[in-house]
Amino acid sequence: MNIIDKAISILAPGRALQREQSRQALEVIQSHGQRRYDAAAVGRRTQNWPGARGSINTEMAFDLNRLRARSRDLVQNNSYAARAIQVIQNNGVGSGIVLAPDANAQTTEKKILDNWRAWAESLDIDFDGRHNFYGIQSLALRTVAESGECIIRRRRRNSNGGKLPIQLQVCEPDFIDTNRNFQAYGTNQEHIIHGVHFDTNGRRIGYWLFDRNPYDYYQARSKFVPIEDVIHLYRIDRPGQVRGIPWGASAMMKLKDYD
Repeated sequence: MNIIDKAISILAPGRALQREQSRQALEVIQSHGQRRYDAAAVGRRTQNWPGARGSINTEMAFDLNRLRARSRDLVQNNSYAARAIQVIQNNGVGSGIVLAPDANAQTTEKKILDNWRAWAESLDIDFDGRHNFYGIQSLALRTVAESGECIIRRRRRNSNGGKLPIQLQVCEPDFIDTNRNFQAYGTNQEHIIHGVHFDTNGRRIGYWLFDRNPYDYYQARSKFVPIEDVIHLYRIDRPGQVRGIPWGASAMMKLKDYD
């Protein structure tokens, strides 16, 4: 209690009590305002914490390629990152999605099953001729975890020789032309974000893809591929997210420092 409060308490005790009650109430209000959300406080602990205010797509515009490259580097050189990807691949897919026929299937259904097995359980399903259907699933999940996303492109071919006219090509996300970004396209205000093409209503209608990995071939050019021929696999963490982020992004710095 200061000198003024002491004098008031002697001359006017009631007034001194009101002053003390008002002081305590003010302290409560100030304390509540400062402690409502610790993470929103402004001070020494948060002075280098700017936060993220933009959309997920704006943030990825500058960081996506670097995040993907560093994720791959960790998987190649950090045993913990490599093991994490392996566990995700093995446990996430296992034996893969297997077609299970009805025990009472009719002749037509059995014929469909035979055709499915001839296609899916052979290397004929793979455009690159390296995997069957279950190997494609495993490779796709591994790519999503390591690189954040995966493109599976439907390739059409002639059905001569009784072979099904469709093959699947597993592509790394580098096949998407990210240089086509935040662009208006044509006169009907279609737009492109990170190589993904949207119509005027904001619905995906296709992708701008390279036929070959642009890091393997100089001056590779992308072309529009309609969405019905593209499966774009990635985990959606925020509404409106157009592209995928490597699953280990939040742990990369710790893994690198620990290594």
